Amino acid sequence: MKVLISGSKFHFGLPMSYFRAFKKFGIKDVEIFADEEEYWSDLKSLKNRYTHRLFWKIFATRINKKFLAKVEQYKPDLILILKGWFYKPQTIKKIKEILPQSVLFCYNQENPFNTNFFTQFSYSNKWVVKSIPYYDAYFTWGNFLIKRLYVNGAKKVIYLPFGYDPDIHYPIEVDENGKKKYGSEIAFIGTYSKDREHYLRYLINYDLKIWGNGWYKAKKN
Repeated sequence: MKVLISGSKFHFGLPMSYFRAFKKFGIKDVEIFADEEEYWSDLKSLKNRYTHRLFWKIFATRINKKFLAKVEQYKPDLILILKGWFYKPQTIKKIKEILPQSVLFCYNQENPFNTNFFTQFSYSNKWVVKSIPYYDAYFTWGNFLIKRLYVNGAKKVIYLPFGYDPDIHYPIEVDENGKKKYGSEIAFIGTYSKDREHYLRYLINYDLKIWGNGWYKAKKN
């Protein structure tokens, strides 16, 4: 059995966790198409990183072609796409035409319907929503999303709540300085969003520490 995963090769990322899990279950032939790294490889300058919000569809053209080429060359039995932010609906549809016997899954660790360009740009887009009908199965972490996924054409929706990867999530011993730095009664770990900031403000009078990317955007008071 051959498995192809589309997602970042970042060691602590979800795609790598699934890569390791497939290996542990005895599937030796597993590869990752590093979609995020491939996308940004053409946008090395700071200027392009700023303009990518406006021209991301143009920038994504190359990665769509490269992914289709990888699918044709590798001929996987199972394809797992994490989120699918970079892919056109036509690309997802084409995969099933190229390899009709292959099973095509999507696991979206975000809400695919958060497509607001100004506030949810990095979470989802219209391509993600329009691609839903072309997957054999769509995995979601939220029960509240199941009905809406079916309404938007999903063939099969499977509830898959978040878990942990024992290879990267495990308790460690820390000294007293570490306890002072990292210890708190309540901890939140996750990337900044306005929704998260809103709810966490209700805990601001408790012993709360927040860890994650982008929290410099939060209001200071």
